[in-house]
Amino acid sequence: MGLLRQTWDSVRNVSSFAPIAIPAWQTGTAQNNDGKYLSFAKEGYQANELVYAGIEELASSAAEPHMQVKMSGQWRDDHPMLTLLNRPNPFMDRFAFWANVIMHLYIGGNAYALIVKSGSGRPVELWLMRPDRVQIVPSKTDYIARYEYDGGDGRPTPLPVGDVIHWKKRSPTDDFYGQSPLLAGSGRIDIDNYMKSFVSTFFKRAGIPVGMLN
Repeated sequence: MGLLRQTWDSVRNVSSFAPIAIPAWQTGTAQNNDGKYLSFAKEGYQANELVYAGIEELASSAAEPHMQVKMSGQWRDDHPMLTLLNRPNPFMDRFAFWANVIMHLYIGGNAYALIVKSGSGRPVELWLMRPDRVQIVPSKTDYIARYEYDGGDGRPTPLPVGDVIHWKKRSPTDDFYGQSPLLAGSGRIDIDNYMKSFVSTFFKRAGIPVGMLN
């Protein structure tokens, strides 16, 4: 217990753990995610009915509950934060926003929202960003220096840490990005897709097997 206390005291006395946690070569360089979001989206969510049904059930269930704010021990239905969460932006209501957050999270392990603020710094809109377009730039002093969003033109837009909400699943091997829940089952999903493709091709060829046996 004494050693634990000494360790805790030494950690408390430093301004940041980042200098120890982040390798020097990562500092200031955008860290690529695992790059599997697109393949999981296309080959899992869009091509496998079991994956689609499972994620849709999670997404729709998580987005259904009515939100309240608890203040001074009392649950309230009126609060500026509820107004924002119930209508995050002009094109999304509460259900669509949270359903998409869960969809992103369970396909790629990460979900991101950009906070749009008023001139006084008050959050007024929330916009979801595709996980495969977001990169994290580590900092030797602040752990995360900024986020970058690449809309496809090859010119990433820097985003302050305070303007981005990052939801992520746990990952045992990545310091910044979450692990997709589909990763562990990707082998079985591939086999299921291969079997479906094989049977489809077999019947399209009028039951004639591919190749000949002598």
